[in-house]
Amino acid sequence: MTHLPNLEYDEMFLDEHLKPTQRPPFLKDLSKEISTVCKQSSAKVQSFYVVDDTSLLNFNCETFSKYPALSSLLKFVNSKYQCSLNSCVVNCYNAGQSRKLPHADDESYIDQSQPICTFTIGVTREVLFYETSAAGVSPKLSLVQTLKPIEGSVYIMKPTFQAQYKHQVQPGVGHRMSVSFRKVVRAPIRQNEWPFSQMKGYRDINASNLLVQPELPDVPRVAPKLVLPEPPLIRRNSISLDPNRSRRSSFCAEDIDLLSKEECKDLIVKLQARINKIEIEEYKLGDEEVENLVRYEENPLDRAGIDPHELLPRVMKDISDITSECPKQGGISTHWILQDPSLTPFLVGKNISSYQGISDLLTHVRALDQNNECLNSCLLTSYPDGEAKSRLHADDELYICNDSPICNFSIGEQRTVKFFNSRLHSGPPLISIPMNSLSLVTMNPSCQQKLKHIVLPNPQAVGPRFCLSFRNVKPISKKTQDLQQDAEPPTTVLIGTSITKRINPAKIAGKTTCKFVNCSTSGDTIKDASDKLDRLYAGTLTDLNDQPLGPNLNIKNIILSVGTNDIRRKSNGVSSLYLPVRALMKKANDLFPDSQIFVQSVIPMGYEFRWTASNVMSFNSLLRRCSREIPNCSYLDVFDDFIHRGYPVKSLYYDHLHPSAKGTAALARSFIAIARGRNFNIKV
Repeated sequence: MTHLPNLEYDEMFLDEHLKPTQRPPFLKDLSKEISTVCKQSSAKVQSFYVVDDTSLLNFNCETFSKYPALSSLLKFVNSKYQCSLNSCVVNCYNAGQSRKLPHADDESYIDQSQPICTFTIGVTREVLFYETSAAGVSPKLSLVQTLKPIEGSVYIMKPTFQAQYKHQVQPGVGHRMSVSFRKVVRAPIRQNEWPFSQMKGYRDINASNLLVQPELPDVPRVAPKLVLPEPPLIRRNSISLDPNRSRRSSFCAEDIDLLSKEECKDLIVKLQARINKIEIEEYKLGDEEVENLVRYEENPLDRAGIDPHELLPRVMKDISDITSECPKQGGISTHWILQDPSLTPFLVGKNISSYQGISDLLTHVRALDQNNECLNSCLLTSYPDGEAKSRLHADDELYICNDSPICNFSIGEQRTVKFFNSRLHSGPPLISIPMNSLSLVTMNPSCQQKLKHIVLPNPQAVGPRFCLSFRNVKPISKKTQDLQQDAEPPTTVLIGTSITKRINPAKIAGKTTCKFVNCSTSGDTIKDASDKLDRLYAGTLTDLNDQPLGPNLNIKNIILSVGTNDIRRKSNGVSSLYLPVRALMKKANDLFPDSQIFVQSVIPMGYEFRWTASNVMSFNSLLRRCSREIPNCSYLDVFDDFIHRGYPVKSLYYDHLHPSAKGTAALARSFIAIARGRNFNIKV
């Protein structure tokens, strides 16, 4: 074992800095600050950066101004060792934990002309130093020195040390903290230093090495057996066209050369058919289960002994008064009539006590079934003509109680309501109901979680149709209501690429009180979106007009539209993007826990490369999987809006990649449902 010339150990560092009586309270304050900082890391060995200037780094970090003990320690280090360090990495090691692999602190944003000084708190752990000249894989590194730093000591790795040696902290029986002071500079970050590596600590992580895809067997060039282009991580669609294979792999470049453009298209059609078949088998609902979810009654008032000729004129007078106050030209209109308008700040409506006809109808609906006794509000939907219709949706808004039924009473022209399995992307309707005037459809609890419904147009209708949907609206606490009243308007932030850059925020928000901000930039990747989340959290992110958003936004929704620029040239599949995508969603949820995160699917792209179509579908499956793993995260599926019978719709594009005016409008419809979503399902 040799003594390394560019490694120095100072055992009396803290004793020189403090008097004996000052040492215990200082260590207590320092430990508290380190624990506070490390709580922001989700890794087993918690690590986090604290810097003088947070703009130097492209990922989450803290500033020394919040932590006086760390700041004073930094000043003493700079004074004693005559250096100009400006940051530190704090680490927390619980019992038995250690850095698993030897590593060097040689990231591109660390100034290698300055030393790295590591201060130790807690129990002693062995630190092993390896020479990199004999480096192969970790077991082949040659151990050159062992150090056992005690509490209050510092070991200094001088300039050029990181290029020659690697180090590793061994497991131990007690709790240890360390503060590693270094100088960071503003520098471009290499791919293996993406901010997503914070999820595993601050050491380098190369996602492509962690997610190694199995190699394909040798395939003859004549009539090869095709393997579906799905990364092995995606378990849900793990099906191969080859019955001899149990899981699918991504194409390699050599195999892609075997496929023509037409073969790629045929492969996508086959893939979609197989996926649909799997989904139908997994999520199909039996007839008996559907009957328990939806119940139709032709004349409920007759069963209750109510004379409709006496009640109906009063109800129609109330409807006329409500719709005349808020007229709308064309399309459906909705109006809330609430038993207590103060129940929730998210809804603006009339007091039901002012409309005796609707109030009496609610009383009669309650009396039809004991499960209806909890109904306390009504959503009036007006269909002015036979062309008016509603989109496919589920009534599962946060302010509606999912344990209560929803009773829809119809007045006027006949309309057909169809119910579909909400967990399937396609398929025939499970039930179709021609709702006549004075009929009632009851959607029992759990119906909104399993079914979606749509009201179809009726070209033969000559008059209007009104639907009174009686629901149980949950109360919102006064504290939440006060916060909502004092806050800024609910804001939806779009972080995207050139695909979404043409979205007009003013048209999305419309005449509502909500706010929509478009922060899309051409060429942005997943890494750029992660950086924008940091700037959004700090209040320095700018919109399309270079106007800063500020720190006081009431962010209700965040839409992430990423991936197009990451997958275009990945000829070997997209499974290496799993870690960055998951880390991006987790960062969004961690920074904005009170916001709903929407991850938009990649739209179909023209066949720029032969692997393009397979990458799009594989990446969308990856997005869907990650959205299920992260709380408050939903998958926004717009793929089907741009495709017809397996081919992209040409009128929705102005080139092979970017949406045209019609394509942008197709995207905008989903964004409008999210930004303005009050009466319909926003979890698209």
